This record gives sequence, C-alpha cells and structure tokens, in this order.
Amino acid sequence: MVGGYLTENTSALTQLQELGVFISTPSAASSTSIALIDLRDREMFQQESTGGHLEGCYCIPLREFGKHGFETPPRHVHIVFFSPLGEVAKCQRFLTLHARLFPSYSLLEYSKDLWRYAASKGILEFGPSPPGRLLFPMNPLLDQEIERIESSQGGAGMALDIGCGSGRDVVRLLCRGWTVFGIDNMQKALDRCQDLATRQGFQNELYTICVSLKETGSLERVLLRKFEEEVEEKEIKMGKQEQLRFDLIIVSRFHNKELLPDIGRTLAPGGYLLYHTFMMECARPVKEELKLKPGYLSSLASRNEGPWGGLDLEVIRDDVGTIPGTA
Repeated sequence: MVGGYLTENTSALTQLQELGVFISTPSAASSTSIALIDLRDREMFQQESTGGHLEGCYCIPLREFGKHGFETPPRHVHIVFFSPLGEVAKCQRFLTLHARLFPSYSLLEYSKDLWRYAASKGILEFGPSPPGRLLFPMNPLLDQEIERIESSQGGAGMALDIGCGSGRDVVRLLCRGWTVFGIDNMQKALDRCQDLATRQGFQNELYTICVSLKETGSLERVLLRKFEEEVEEKEIKMGKQEQLRFDLIIVSRFHNKELLPDIGRTLAPGGYLLYHTFMMECARPVKEELKLKPGYLSSLASRNEGPWGGLDLEVIRDDVGTIPGTA
C-alpha cells in the first residue's frame, strides 16, 4: 500500500463485497487503484473501543465532507466508502448527489461480520491515520520534478507556494521534510491547509499568509514580516533575516507580472521555480492579464533586463498541456 491506495490487488475488495451492505457503480471493475475512506466520526475511527478501522483507511467524516472533500483522491481511483452502522441510505444519497466527483465507488456498511473478518486477517488499526497517509497526489509538475530537485539540493529545504489554496502540495512537501510558506488570498483555504498539516503532525514547519499580492515588493515585505512574527511567537532561535530565500518556489494557477521581480529575488541560488498557470487558449479566467502566452516565461529568463534580468536562470522545461482530469 502507498499513501492510502491499495494498488494491483483487488482481492481485498472482492472479499469485502461478501460482507454487509454493498453498493457498486458500473465502472468499479475497471479501476486499477483503490482508496479506503471511512465516513464515521474521527472519535469512532480512532478508538479501540469502537473497533478502530481497517488498515489503510483514511477518515473523512460525512458531516465534515464539505470542508475536507479536497482530500479525496483523483477521479480515476475507485473509492471504497465505509458507512456508519445504519446510515447506508444517508451515505448513498450523499454520494449520488455528488456522483460527478466519485465516478467509481463502492459503499460498505460497518457490521460485526466485517470486524470479525478484519480482526481475523489482522488488518485493524487504531488511533489516527499515520503521517504521510494522503489520498491525493502532488500537482503533476511537482510530482515529476521533486526527485530531481531534492537530489540536486541534497534533500528538502525551504519552499514557497504562491496560490497554495487548501494546501495539497504544501502538505505533500511537509511530509517530505520541507519547511513551507503558503500564500493565498482566501483565509478559509489556508485554515483547511493548516488543519490538514496539523492532523499530519506538523506544527512549526508551516507558515501561512493570507494576502492579495498586487504590486512589486509586496511579496518580499509580507514574507519577511510573517517570518519575524512566527519566529517570535514560536520562539525559534534564528538570526535576523534581511531577506528570505527559497530553494523551491511553486506558483499555481496564478499570474501577476508585477510580482515576477519579487519571485526572482526570493529564489535562492541553485533553487527551482515551478510555474504553472492558465494559458491564453484557456476559457477561464476571462481576463487576459491573468494568462500566459507560450514561451513568455522562458523569454524572461533569457534576458539580461526585465523582471528576471541578471539572475542567470536556466530553463529546464517549458511545456504547454492539459492537467489530467481537468479537460
């Protein structure tokens, strides 16, 4: 099992089908990966007195799904949902209502037979899910490049995620040992990011900043101010910083040309910038200034003047494509 997925082995699913109330969508048999999601409250999920949970399960309580739905796996993954005892109909109504998000799923009710079977196979767990058990992947660009980045830098370092949203990339990086600054203009998204990081066991490794970055110099100012506040609050023993530099900067679905100089100046020597956002041919966003023309960033990196002039940046890849599952 890797990160909460059961891969290349559907026998466990077949065995579970023989127990309890089981409902399956037509596409279930075609899936190659399986994720297990427990819809019970976290207290029931964790406590030994309530049976714990099946090995590999990830808990998203049904009543909290609106807040934690971003933690679900990609749509090609078949999800086995576990319903609280007596609540199959309620769970089924919810899943039917959100069928677009879960094209391939099964629903299994908890029962005494299920737990006897799980106990006999030694596949029960107790307590919260272990750190690193996540159902979602990193964004495709980060997923493809993270090994190269860590190899060239000798491991994890300091990362900045601009437009981090609910923090899926942030938390994936935290699990790999990075210290991460996450910036977004929506506090609710950052609250979800902080909550997920806390549940994964990270307290002092994440700095979240709610701000709308608009003009040159704003990024550097807010980063340094936030760092000084957090250092004082968390009593971190570090010398005074005149400027923060990051070994990895991620810009996700966000573009403001006024911030390009700041981004260049906050990139550490030998650092990596992963910039992926909407292209001109995209229908949304409507405003053209929020989208890029092919080759635009590469042309900036090669100039001796402009926002990245004199930084000696090397373009490793410059792709235009569609993120899987978004077309």
